[in-house]
Amino acid sequence: MSTISAPQLPGRHYALPAQQATTKPALPSPVSVAGLLLQAQSQSANSSTDFVTLSPRAQQHLRQSATFSLTGTQRQQVADIIAKHKDAPITQENFNRLQDDLKAIGLAPHQLLGKDLTTSFNPSLSLISAFSGRPVTTPSFADAQYKATNYVQQIYSQWKEASSEASGDLA
Repeated sequence: MSTISAPQLPGRHYALPAQQATTKPALPSPVSVAGLLLQAQSQSANSSTDFVTLSPRAQQHLRQSATFSLTGTQRQQVADIIAKHKDAPITQENFNRLQDDLKAIGLAPHQLLGKDLTTSFNPSLSLISAFSGRPVTTPSFADAQYKATNYVQQIYSQWKEASSEASGDLA
């Protein structure tokens, strides 16, 4: 599976994946624990010595934690934007337009990332951890960026699928 390229600066457009065949899946960039576990499981099918088996429940949890939680209304807004763009050719220019539409309604990855980071920070818990000598755990930038990139990857996959269905190409 090709991966979306993250922008160099927040608020910029994500780049479509390069259309090239690879025999080995690329390591998610940036790397996160969820991404590594899911990748390890997919690669263990090709290995006769290394095995990673995750239960369906664990797989679902990792996939859900690796993206943003959207409300039903937000999911519908994303679906509406994808439907709006389903007849457009899959090009970087059209992908940028789709991302601009997400940004206009507050569902761009960097906007969701900001909301996610502010709601996941617990100052009381951080203070208690610091006073008790335990490390303060906060989401890392790499994990947050992986979450944003995974969100865009999901939107791209949905757009590609909707475009295929619209054109009648189900290959």
